[in-house]
Amino acid sequence: MYGCDEYFDEHFDDKLIGRIYRLRHDPSRMFSVCLSPPPSSKLYLTSDQYKWKMRVLPPQKNDQMLQVIKKTIAELNKQYMLFWRIGLEVSHLTMSPPLWPRHLEEYSTKLYAFKEKDREFPMAVEATLSRGCRRLTAETILVREKDDMNGPKPGMPLKTWLLFLVNSRDSLGEAGWQLQRGWWASNDQDFSIMTLPAEIRCEILRQILGGNIYPVARENPNVSGPVVFLGAKSGNMPVSHWPEVPPASRPDPPNYAILRASKQIYGEGLKAAWEGTTKHFADGLWLEKVLEAPIAPSNYRWLTHIQLSLSTKECFRFFGIDIHPVLRLPPLVPKARLLQGIATLNNLEIVFGSPYVPYSNPWFSFPNRPPTIMKYPCHKIMVEWALIFAFPYLKHIPNVRLAGCIKTCTKSKWEHILSNEYYLRKESFKTHGYDPAMEAYELLEEQRPMHRQV
Repeated sequence: MYGCDEYFDEHFDDKLIGRIYRLRHDPSRMFSVCLSPPPSSKLYLTSDQYKWKMRVLPPQKNDQMLQVIKKTIAELNKQYMLFWRIGLEVSHLTMSPPLWPRHLEEYSTKLYAFKEKDREFPMAVEATLSRGCRRLTAETILVREKDDMNGPKPGMPLKTWLLFLVNSRDSLGEAGWQLQRGWWASNDQDFSIMTLPAEIRCEILRQILGGNIYPVARENPNVSGPVVFLGAKSGNMPVSHWPEVPPASRPDPPNYAILRASKQIYGEGLKAAWEGTTKHFADGLWLEKVLEAPIAPSNYRWLTHIQLSLSTKECFRFFGIDIHPVLRLPPLVPKARLLQGIATLNNLEIVFGSPYVPYSNPWFSFPNRPPTIMKYPCHKIMVEWALIFAFPYLKHIPNVRLAGCIKTCTKSKWEHILSNEYYLRKESFKTHGYDPAMEAYELLEEQRPMHRQV
């Protein structure tokens, strides 16, 4: 009647006449528009300028079926969050007499309009009563969408049909949290966390805190020596190694506001924060300060999961590698020895920093830098060197993960070596077929002649 689909999509994309034309495949909504046709002067207005409105009919106070439908919708809004999101409203579409209570002149169906809050045009729905109905309930009301084009359809129980309207899209992540908060607020509901078992409550508190714990050691005037605290929003944060990464993509700092809820939540929240969470350290210096602090949370088994973020230069320093200007092992004990003193450590993740930060280059500040060392030396080789000398300090840890700026082949190789070394730690043979000690010796011998010439 109006022309082809391409014509309407091009000329009447957001105009009312185009929005009505797109209802040609939805007879139920088109029927509602036919009962309340818009003024001809509004047909070429966009959705921002004018939205179609159904004509308001006088209320029917004696329509008990409409009251049951509204009550059923209100109950489902309280029971189902995704149904509440629809924002369904119902009103009578015609002035025909109500079906209940029954009259001498009985009508078989009555039309109602069901309007979702995000849809401009409501559905025209026929409601009727089940055969032999003696009591008006949601189970005895049968509904079907108006569709004269395909002939009559069998009726469906009201509650079943309403639940068919539920769509679970966009209900995860932040959108799901916002939806749940709005649903609770509309029904005056709250989350009864204190009625849950302690184990589940602890896991919920751990999620509320964010899971990113950055311990720090600070001086306390009331005691002698540094004290280990849960990290705040500043301090031990792994941001210096990735300045090119925008703040929005960095880990969120922990939020400890929940600890002020009550004494019980404070105690359980501290336990949830210290136990079962990964402790992040921006470099080896932060780890050293925390481990050497005389006052630590000894009541908790807190150092089980550690994430250590290291630039290439810090990685060399942490595992006892010195540049002078070639590789050498100074006589000092490296900071990595601290890892061997953590008896509870089960999981260690080493995150290698970006190679494109100038100060991550171990030769960057060296006064007599060899000409063969470019501004950005081969990052893959430097990571390989670091792991060769890190092997003695990592082989006792059950699970070691390598992440950040590391080649996949290097990551797979060393994670296999370390896991195999730990699994066969009590055996005299190792199936990975690699000797890191010999590799380290040969690497130092290879660079020794260059060292003599300097």
